[in-house]
Amino acid sequence: MRFQHLTIASVAILLAGCSSNLGDYIAPEPEKPEVVEKEYNTFNFSTENSQSYVNLSYNTGVKTNIYFELFDEEPGEWADNGKYYKKEGILPIYSGFTDENGQFKSNISLPSYVSKLYAYTPYFIATPILETTMEGNTATFVDNKEYSTRALTRGATGGEKSYMVCPTNEIPNNLSSYASEKRWYDSDVDYDANGRLSELFKGEKNLPLIPQDKLDNYLKTHLAVFPVDRSSFPEDYIKQADITITKPAEVAVTIIGGNTCWNSSMGYYYYPEGQKPASLDEANVILLFPNTQNGTYAGSASSAGVSNGDCVKLKYYPNIANNGDKSGATDIFPANYRIGFVLAANAWSKRFGNWTHDRKQRSATSADMSKDINGKAYSKPMSAVYNIDGQVLVSFEDDNNYDHNYSDLVMTFQTNPVDAPGETPDPKYEFRKTTENVGFYIFEDQWPSKGDYDLNDVIFNATYTKVYSTTNNAIYEEGYTFKTYTNAAKAEKLKSGVAVKVEGLQATDQIEFFVKKPGKTEFTAANFERDTRNNIIYLTDNAKSNIGTEYMFNVKHDEALGALKDKKVKIKPFIYRDVDGKRLEIHIAQEAPTKVAERSFFGTEDDASQPDKNIYYVRSGNYPFGIFLDGATESDMTKLFDAANETRAIDEDEVYPKYKSWVENKGKQYKDWYK
Repeated sequence: MRFQHLTIASVAILLAGCSSNLGDYIAPEPEKPEVVEKEYNTFNFSTENSQSYVNLSYNTGVKTNIYFELFDEEPGEWADNGKYYKKEGILPIYSGFTDENGQFKSNISLPSYVSKLYAYTPYFIATPILETTMEGNTATFVDNKEYSTRALTRGATGGEKSYMVCPTNEIPNNLSSYASEKRWYDSDVDYDANGRLSELFKGEKNLPLIPQDKLDNYLKTHLAVFPVDRSSFPEDYIKQADITITKPAEVAVTIIGGNTCWNSSMGYYYYPEGQKPASLDEANVILLFPNTQNGTYAGSASSAGVSNGDCVKLKYYPNIANNGDKSGATDIFPANYRIGFVLAANAWSKRFGNWTHDRKQRSATSADMSKDINGKAYSKPMSAVYNIDGQVLVSFEDDNNYDHNYSDLVMTFQTNPVDAPGETPDPKYEFRKTTENVGFYIFEDQWPSKGDYDLNDVIFNATYTKVYSTTNNAIYEEGYTFKTYTNAAKAEKLKSGVAVKVEGLQATDQIEFFVKKPGKTEFTAANFERDTRNNIIYLTDNAKSNIGTEYMFNVKHDEALGALKDKKVKIKPFIYRDVDGKRLEIHIAQEAPTKVAERSFFGTEDDASQPDKNIYYVRSGNYPFGIFLDGATESDMTKLFDAANETRAIDEDEVYPKYKSWVENKGKQYKDWYK
């Protein structure tokens, strides 16, 4: 044995010495194991239509971007006041902004099952809800809304009046709320049967009209500055909006916009600084606009009394407190006076449609002078005041029972000299945050073995959030939230983690991590494991622990990238576990693994992957190892959560009976099998 060892060692040394004389030794390549290609289902199990095309155009008559949301089902309902409100908790499948012409034309990804599509906007200048049917891959929305233009035709003087200026005995008995108030003083300008003034202010050298492009910009900024969802108007702006006149000045008022069903009347009053009337009955109100309906509300065009852009110059009557004595009238208001405004809801006698009710609401720019729909005095104004580039805007809420968006009438005023008004709040541009439903990811966690194909081993939902700056409608933040679920039986005990491959990150992006445990209402900061080289975020190493936990990551973009107008950060979620120190990943059908995944699992057991051909996570038959269900909601997943369906294959009658036909038809039929 000793001789044998020495001989082997000597041969080894000899061979080593010879190699330097024979050149670099090249060992023969080891024989590659024979690759047996398994039969697999070539269907990609996709529930997305990435070739969808949306053609949306709003008819507003104003150059401004319109925020909108797309839904695959009716997202809201019409309220008693004739306005459309989105239901609480329902998430869109897409959201965005049109261009300044109100148009959006783009390819986007939609769930394959979408046949009807709904476009909702909370912007009052646009039609709130539009519906269309998909024609092939294309959704075209048609907006037939009429709107009133600045050149509204004015007819002859009619017999209609504002109830605020009618003698008490001329007001119908069923409209007693108008008769019980102190009379307003009528306008010095004639108006027709719709309340349209026969003469409008046309501007003067030192008091010019506001150009239409600026009026459009003021309206655009109003929409950008203020949230327009129900009960969301910022309190900072709801304050006394009476104009302070610091020096003798002329004053003109211009209608910018609004959207209300009511045919309301607007009046103005004034008083020396420090002598504000205690109530409307102590004020001397002069009719300004008999009918402030501007025709933008659905069906109201025929009853419009003003157009956006209408301007009226105010008169100062020094003796008005003397039983309405209008002698000595002048265009000049004295210094150290305040001018207030009041909107009397539905006080114009000629109304439209079903909006003929008696209204006790009075929306004034002074505290204690507004009244709710029951006639009870408000302790604060029902108006908001702010300025845009130095131009003061005032907006009104005409129904305290509903939206509280203070956009029922928006107006501005200009003075000569221009510096006559006192200070008003600067606007604070808001960030609009919107959350979209992405869908559900469902996995069979025993890959590469076949498992039972109930596809309920690991289940999680994904939502996508983006934050727009309303200054330029650009996306400054994006984020994804993942919520874990499981079958109620919890029969599967295999430990699986959840991770996300993230695409589209920039070097300047800042990423934050958060988690919300079951039963908690707030997210708290978290430290997720992150593989920066491969752009992988590991949310949890055990999806079965703390079922119901929500994991979130948020990406803040550098402001230099503010031109971003659409989703940039994209995700590829997957599940994983370690087997004997090797990383096993499970992705949805035909999606490539990350670079850290162990390749030796592919092609084993039931898996038919062919990595050399970039074919992954496939097998024969009708079941993949993972599916993404685009647009799926929690209610769609109840059968997967049901303990009775544990170990039942996903295509059984008790689970999703249309699934099998969907697969066999390569996704051409029963695209909504999981809805």
